[in-house]
Amino acid sequence: GFTLIELLIVISIIAIMSAIGLTSYITFVKNARDAKRQSDLKFIQSALEQYFADQKYYPMQLTPGDPLIMGSKVYMTKIPSDPNNTVNNYRYESRVLSCQSSPLCDNVTSNKCGCYCLFVKMENQQGNKIEGNCSLPSQNYNFSLTKP
Repeated sequence: GFTLIELLIVISIIAIMSAIGLTSYITFVKNARDAKRQSDLKFIQSALEQYFADQKYYPMQLTPGDPLIMGSKVYMTKIPSDPNNTVNNYRYESRVLSCQSSPLCDNVTSNKCGCYCLFVKMENQQGNKIEGNCSLPSQNYNFSLTKP
């Protein structure tokens, strides 16, 4: 038989090891979702650049789950959405010239969309990371990407 002290020591060691393992697992899962977010934004960016090469302007809006199509050409079959399905889904904004100060574009008149910004909320990122000339729309996002 085992004494009560021996059982308590074994149980406490198992509890400590479980806590360490669970913390590592949670961090790993967050990092995996962040990597997926960055990958998704790069795929969206690539599709947008192909769209721009053909149309000479960017689309006015993108909706996660919908395709990116112009005429009969499919640029992306389905715009990806956040892997965590949070309220802070991927956000797309298009502007005329500069994503910081330009007016909204309409692609009908001379106000063709010449700039875009993609925004997402990363889970493990410290601070804000902005690539290009985007300004973050709110505290809900901490990563942005624009045309290369």
